[in-house]
Amino acid sequence: MQTEHAPVALIGSGAVATSLGHALRHAGYPVGAVISASFNSARELAIRLEARVASAAFSDLPAGLKAVFVCVPDSAIAEVDRALASRDLDWPGCLVAHTSGAVAASALSAVKSKGAETLSFHPIQSFPSNGGSSFSVKPLKGVYIGLEGEDRAIEAGAAFANAIDSIPVRIPTDLKHRYHLAAAVASNLLVAVVAMANEILAPDENRLDAGAEMFLPLIEGTIENLKTKSPERALTGPIVRGDVRTVSKHLEVLHSELPHLLPAYTSLSAEAVRAAVRGGHISSEIAGDILDVLLYAIADAKQ
Repeated sequence: MQTEHAPVALIGSGAVATSLGHALRHAGYPVGAVISASFNSARELAIRLEARVASAAFSDLPAGLKAVFVCVPDSAIAEVDRALASRDLDWPGCLVAHTSGAVAASALSAVKSKGAETLSFHPIQSFPSNGGSSFSVKPLKGVYIGLEGEDRAIEAGAAFANAIDSIPVRIPTDLKHRYHLAAAVASNLLVAVVAMANEILAPDENRLDAGAEMFLPLIEGTIENLKTKSPERALTGPIVRGDVRTVSKHLEVLHSELPHLLPAYTSLSAEAVRAAVRGGHISSEIAGDILDVLLYAIADAKQ
């Protein structure tokens, strides 16, 4: 562990708080307190992080904190903000950051009025629950941290991101909604696409020995390509080859066997066509041919 800095506090004890708390502690920031609506989960995480305070009461928040990280659901941020502002602590010079990707730093207006620097500090990573009271630690090394707020808060947040070996990236406030939308598309809708692929492959799960796991090497290979190439250059498959016949066959299968998936397939394929044109894989004429086939399939399905 590195040289210790002034202590930080965690509000919340779920998956994000667990991973962030471990990363901060490893970087030399002792966790002075874990405050959570559930005392048992606060105590459990505090034990793991060797925090001195575990409580369900904001009145137990200690003085002398360098930062407070609010790792709670979006709907609870305003309530936590008011609770923090009610504490008579040395807020000037203290960073208060919530970890929401969708909510702006301005949601922490009450504690900001007390002199705190406020920030949205959003790890661009998925944090699924393991279904129990204890959460596994998700490494944050190399993970981008979306920072939104005023200049001084951004500077402080970047220092924390660098300390935990993450990559700080500033998100302009007026782009915050588009930033979170993009993250949701990249993560949540990817899972939906894999679920869609699994349904296409095995509507009757008893007919195949493998399910979605058989696609994991394919997905991992695609992700490896994306590490060194733009999405337009990493794109593969029949659309990149201008293979109208194969796309038409896909549409026939969906129309006859899985018509409820036609809208998703055609929409995603249309976006793949646009990417293929941008990447220089296919001409505008071939792109038009594929789009015509997609539009005809949708129109035919509505009849």
